[in-house]
Amino acid sequence: MDRAGACGWVVDLRANTGGDMWTPLASAGPLLGDGEVGAFGEADGTRTPWTTENGTPRRYADRWGPGEPLAHPMPPVAVLTGPRTASAGEAVAIAFRGLPDTRTFGEPTFGVPTANAPYPLPDGALVVLTTAARPTARAGSTTARSAPTWRWRGSGAATGC
Repeated sequence: MDRAGACGWVVDLRANTGGDMWTPLASAGPLLGDGEVGAFGEADGTRTPWTTENGTPRRYADRWGPGEPLAHPMPPVAVLTGPRTASAGEAVAIAFRGLPDTRTFGEPTFGVPTANAPYPLPDGALVVLTTAARPTARAGSTTARSAPTWRWRGSGAATGC
């Protein structure tokens, strides 16, 4: 993916309506760099940080192994968001906040940046409950709806760098 001559990256989160945040963070890991990329605020006031190490979420480093290093570390990144960017998609967008040469484009996100966990019930059913919210980025706290750096509506493609 990291071709010679590439002048930057586009991360399109406009259709990421949520689910697991760790897989997209692993895909984006080499772009994010190592260290804390965000955190969830727990109900008791504690923070649960999201960290990357060697380009992969530290939580899954043993299972997934290191990410592919980039030929040009910390490249310019354009992150696209919209009203369908929700939950895990918002968490990934938040992970890019505060990075140098990174901007967000599009529309505000849906506004539900949460962490969810499944809980089995005695009858075999499964309930998924929100267990954390109020995410923070390396650039500080965030609001529920995350507004882009540059507002843009539509699906037109941009050319050039």
